[in-house]
Amino acid sequence: MASTTYSVDQIRQIYSVLPSHVNERLKKGDKVYTDDKSIDQLKNIFVACGIVYDQKTTDVAGLNVHEITIS
Repeated sequence: MASTTYSVDQIRQIYSVLPSHVNERLKKGDKVYTDDKSIDQLKNIFVACGIVYDQKTTDVAGLNVHEITIS
């Protein structure tokens, strides 16, 4: 099964409609990319939904890019 890449805005929208839909939509291997501005909110959503994830941070031209992989 192919993994899907989501934006932070897509996760926020799903969470605002019905938080349980985040668990239904995200599958193992799906990814979300974000910057420092949105990482804390994204982590809070995942914690509230009980989603386990791995985080990898890369510095790109002085800006952190966070790759979140659902595990």
